[in-house]
Amino acid sequence: MAQRDHFVLPGHKSPFYGLSVRLKQLIDNHTSALSRIEKKLAKGSCTSVELFQTIFKREINESEYGLALAEAVGHINYFRARNLVDCSTRKDGALVFKLR
Repeated sequence: MAQRDHFVLPGHKSPFYGLSVRLKQLIDNHTSALSRIEKKLAKGSCTSVELFQTIFKREINESEYGLALAEAVGHINYFRARNLVDCSTRKDGALVFKLR
């Protein structure tokens, strides 16, 4: 008899079965986003906000901005922790990242 997958009680949306499937989806999504970010940074420098379209493949509205920024910074921190990007400060104070 096959073991039933875990029951998930997420912080938003409805409960569901299928934790292992959802975790694989999340890993694949972030791996794909990291690949797109690397390609974007190879073409030139940009800020975390300028990576929104690259990461999410759509426009981010005002109500999503904070969550999108946190995710973009998290992705940039992945590259920073691996010493793969350089960071500088633009005249307006924004942090700008470029691939090494």
